[in-house]
Amino acid sequence: MIRNAVLGFIIFALCVGCGAARKKVAQSQVEEMQGHISSLETELERKDEKIKSLESEVESTSSKQSNVFEKGVITPSKKKESAGKFTMKQVQTALKNAGFYKGTIDGKAGKNTKKAIKAFQKENGLKADGVVGKRTWLKLKKHL
Repeated sequence: MIRNAVLGFIIFALCVGCGAARKKVAQSQVEEMQGHISSLETELERKDEKIKSLESEVESTSSKQSNVFEKGVITPSKKKESAGKFTMKQVQTALKNAGFYKGTIDGKAGKNTKKAIKAFQKENGLKADGVVGKRTWLKLKKHL
């Protein structure tokens, strides 16, 4: 009987010890996961900052390109030929005088302006790409 009691106590002690060990392992795993989550959050913050920086850079670049385009300083980029400087208002006026542009002369190179440029180019035997390059401008400026 005492022997059974001692044996029961030993089994009870082992079970309690195993439970404590499992609890310690589980707590260790939780702490490890919390550390991993913390490092992921830090990495996410760095990536968010990088995204904001890149968005700002894109916005700045787009703004600069937009300003140049709206001012109408368009030169061909592929052949490094110089078409000279001209304003988008001049392009629109010439297109209007030539009968290709029906819109308002506002100095903005919108889809109607680009469509008119392409039509003018096609009519004049030029590559209809919608870009006012040297050849296009030479033929177009005659209509000013």
